[in-house]
Amino acid sequence: MLFHPDAHERLTERAWDAAAVRDAVAALAADAGRAFDRDTLWMPHPLDDLEDWDRLTGLYMGAAGAVWALDRLAQLGAAEAPRDWARVAAKLPERYAAMPDLEVETSGAVPSLMVGEAGVLVVALVLRPTAEVAQRLLDLVRGNA
Repeated sequence: MLFHPDAHERLTERAWDAAAVRDAVAALAADAGRAFDRDTLWMPHPLDDLEDWDRLTGLYMGAAGAVWALDRLAQLGAAEAPRDWARVAAKLPERYAAMPDLEVETSGAVPSLMVGEAGVLVVALVLRPTAEVAQRLLDLVRGNA
């Protein structure tokens, strides 16, 4: 079964309340900020059943996506930034290079945008641009063509 009713909130007749939504987004972002650890990043949800949770740096399921989202919410004024997310993003490419989220037996780290090195580099480049990161991303894109 794809949908488990007990895992979701029931629909209500309550009218849309933009202020309540803003408060909920801010609370979720604050919780994510508090849960961050510079050594282990974030713990996964228990139902994700991940063995190597402490190495997920990618865009789709890892720290890069969380950092990008939290930084964007702060930029929009929708959440407080408890730390410099750009600084965190700048360290993720090195972390990914040392411990890739996924590896292909024959060629090592995956260059993919969503689950590989390219996504980590895009976030680092957007939040704290450097020529080195830009060149590495260009090399990955060209190598993937």
